[in-house]
This record gives sequence, structure tokens and C-alpha cells, in this order.
Amino acid sequence: LNRQVEKNYRQLDNHTKALLNAYVDGINEYVESARFLPIEYYILFTDFRPWTPHDSLAIHKFMSFILSFDWPFELIRAYLSQTVGPEFADELLPHEERYLLYNQSTILDKEDIVQSLSLIHI
Repeated sequence: LNRQVEKNYRQLDNHTKALLNAYVDGINEYVESARFLPIEYYILFTDFRPWTPHDSLAIHKFMSFILSFDWPFELIRAYLSQTVGPEFADELLPHEERYLLYNQSTILDKEDIVQSLSLIHI
């Protein structure tokens, strides 16, 4: 992954590199000014290392890789839609959010965050 990220970074034009560097600078400035790091850092007993353009490109590569795993399902869905029609294909392979296993998002309010931080004694 690191070699591919290095290669991709070298191939970026100067304008894109400047935008990526500005994004990275914003992340690092925010973290430096934040009172607390996100709770994951405390749970994992780790410190924040300054973010780099390579970190952003690596995340992009990783997410592209992970999101590519549903292509066989999408091909089956397309075939079914053409064969039996989109309505019946949706009945056979529902893809609406309500049918997904992980459709619940977690939103923490201020009270949840304070309680979580108190549990790890920071």
C-alpha cells in the first residue's frame, strides 16, 4: 500500500498536492487546538501522529478496496433486474437501508462523550 501511495502522490499535479496539503494542515491544526483527542486514542493508549498527505491517500486506497467487494452482488442484482424485472429483483435482494444489517448509526451527544471520558480517567 505504501509503495502505491508514494507512486500516486508523485503523479499528482501541483494544484492537487496543494489542496491535499491544505487539507492535511487543517487536520493537524485542529488536533493541536483540540482540548481532547477522539476517544479512540485513549482507548488504544496511543498518541496522535501528525497527519500527512500519504495518510489521506492511503485511507482513500483502503476505502476503494473495501468498497469494491460488493461488485458480485451488484452484478447479480443487475442480471435479476433485467431478467425478472426491478420490482421482483428488489423483493429477492432488498437493498433499502431498512433491510441492511448495519443500518444504525451512532450519534453521541455531549452527555455520552463526558460519560465515556470519565470511564477512562483522563
